Amino acid sequence: MKIKPILTAACAAALVFSAAACQTQTVSSSKADTSELSAADTTVAQTTVEPTTTAPERHAEDYVITAKEYQIDYSGAFLLTGEESRSSETATARFPQLLQNAPDADAMNAELHERFDRTFDEYNNSTYVSGRTDYVASLNNRILSLAVESRSVDTPNSDFWVYTADVDTGKRLTRDEIAAIAGTTTQDVLNEVIDDINARCDNTTFSGDMLEQLDKVRIRSLEQENLDKAEFFFDSDGVLNVTYGYYWVAGAERYGALLKTSFVCQ
Repeated sequence: MKIKPILTAACAAALVFSAAACQTQTVSSSKADTSELSAADTTVAQTTVEPTTTAPERHAEDYVITAKEYQIDYSGAFLLTGEESRSSETATARFPQLLQNAPDADAMNAELHERFDRTFDEYNNSTYVSGRTDYVASLNNRILSLAVESRSVDTPNSDFWVYTADVDTGKRLTRDEIAAIAGTTTQDVLNEVIDDINARCDNTTFSGDMLEQLDKVRIRSLEQENLDKAEFFFDSDGVLNVTYGYYWVAGAERYGALLKTSFVCQ
């Protein structure tokens, strides 16, 4: 086995110090010794080590800011942040704006403002709160992920807006591209979504006619048309997350879900 030598910062500093020491000895030599140096030797003796520079560290906050923010009384859980609020508690409602100078980012910003500007204006003019909006943003290497959740008050249901892009190119990434970055395929990711949907349907205490209804919503949830609406993004730990919808036997009929998969940003 060959072990490659590793040049640590301490070793590099030692080498620089040694070079400086050599230069000091050359300068302090006698005049006769100096005259015997060739032109090439003199050039080598005067060589200095240039300091290295590193690129500044980037953060998600460099690409995403809060467009609007409001404090509201809110009761309910929030999937993206994992928070649980009671009716007597105050929670922060926010929605984001992308700072990327790219057509894909502009389109996402327009969609977010169209959806949430009116909601946040209503916070100022009404005591009734129909729902809460918040978001998470992360940067893994050059991959920016933004996930926005709008959570209802009347029914425990979530809608999601997801944006994943390469900050170096400004290009929004497809599901296939995101899956490839995680070292997998879109179908492998969707297979975990399918398993999650089946687990939801299996872990129930329904009986009788409700079982027939459960079979119907399971089939609808597993239809390719529904799976095609699932969105992929990476969280701050680099884990590939999926937002998807599933159908149920009561309530809002179709619910939004969040799944942390077994895949990680490579």
